[in-house]
Amino acid sequence: MPQGKTREEQQAARWTELEYFAQIEQQRQEKRAADRAQQDEFAQRVQARRDAIDTYIRRSWAQREDRPMTAQEFAQERAEIEQEALAQVKVTIPTWEEIGRQWHDERIAAEAQAEAERRAAISPHDTWLTTLPWAERQHIQKWEQINGMEYPQ
Repeated sequence: MPQGKTREEQQAARWTELEYFAQIEQQRQEKRAADRAQQDEFAQRVQARRDAIDTYIRRSWAQREDRPMTAQEFAQERAEIEQEALAQVKVTIPTWEEIGRQWHDERIAAEAQAEAERRAAISPHDTWLTTLPWAERQHIQKWEQINGMEYPQ
């Protein structure tokens, strides 16, 4: 007659279960902290860029002559200053196209590396076999199975 688990076994199983859930919770909190740090870093870069643009615009306005302007002149002046400010500040936020291009380049490089490793792993014997007709390959493979060694070239 099968007996149930003893109290110690039940407690050990429960402790194992609780440790597992605690580990999952810790991993989730670590991931949240990493995501939060990444978001904070991104927000700091965005804010630094905005601050640099604002500083450049303020300095440019301070250096301009102080004279009355028409609305059209003011708009033109403001557009010129904003364009200069954007040109002065490096773009630190990558576009989707840049991210995609970088991912594509990395993938192509990884595929080229894998292909080079695959080709390097092919033995000269295997390369020689691929140059032969199918029937001759079959004959050589049977010979190699029977004799337990590579077919002499």
